Amino acid sequence: MDVAPAWIVAVILGRELAVTVLRSVAHARGLTLPASPLGKLKMASQVVAILLLILGRDHVAGLSCWGGSACGSP
Repeated sequence: MDVAPAWIVAVILGRELAVTVLRSVAHARGLTLPASPLGKLKMASQVVAILLLILGRDHVAGLSCWGGSACGSP
């Protein structure tokens, strides 16, 4: 779709893979690593950002007003 640079995708996926492996190893040793509230917020914001990228500019054109750009005001 060419809407996000490949290095950003690689960083996000690499971090998520590393966290998953770390939690798996900790679980195998009988430990738990709960997610912090900040981590949960980060994940939710990533899901929203990816959803907006998938929907594309046509479906989310009205959201550009939230970013501070001109929204056709007189």
